[in-house]
Amino acid sequence: MVKQNSDPGVEGTPQIRSQSGRANYLLIGAVIGVLAILAAINLKSNQPVASPLLPTAPELSIEPPLSIPVGTDPPRVVIDEELPELLLISEQPKKMADLTDTECSQMSVGTWTSESDGERILTIRGDGTATMIYRPSQLKQLILGEKVTIEIAWKIEDHTVIFNSISGAPDTSFKTITALYGRKMERKLLQISATAFTVQDLEDNHETEWERITPPAEK
Repeated sequence: MVKQNSDPGVEGTPQIRSQSGRANYLLIGAVIGVLAILAAINLKSNQPVASPLLPTAPELSIEPPLSIPVGTDPPRVVIDEELPELLLISEQPKKMADLTDTECSQMSVGTWTSESDGERILTIRGDGTATMIYRPSQLKQLILGEKVTIEIAWKIEDHTVIFNSISGAPDTSFKTITALYGRKMERKLLQISATAFTVQDLEDNHETEWERITPPAEK
């Protein structure tokens, strides 16, 4: 007679393993099902699912542009005090009515040029004297020569520039000019700046523009 093994642990081992395998399968199936549901929700909402292992990015808040009511001044911009002074100051040119004769006289000092009826180079000095070098046009060179130098006394009164011709060289050319145009000339100062000025003949209203230049080298 064969003795049967009555140890329940030996006979129950296959049954226990079978139940444990089924439980594992059920657990895996449940996890896959949850993941499938989460994936479907993610695709539907088109939003990433936040991971508990990664920090959530903060939401951006976009504010509407600042609205300034009509008739009010815009906010002032604070400029760094360490910036160069030229960037902080915006100089506006003055109108002639705001300039005094003294200011006009000070601004007139320097060397200027004009292409009116030939080339003229006028050097104005602060002591009330001036020198004009005149190179006439080709037609007038037949009478005056290639170059005439005229010494002048000048001043500004009531925004009018007054020139008095004192002497000149060559002497014959100087006498011809003074005989034709006189020794005294008055021109209305229409505008003046650091780079140019414009005067107007009081008789025929002809305007002449002068531009500031670097003094030419003496020849």
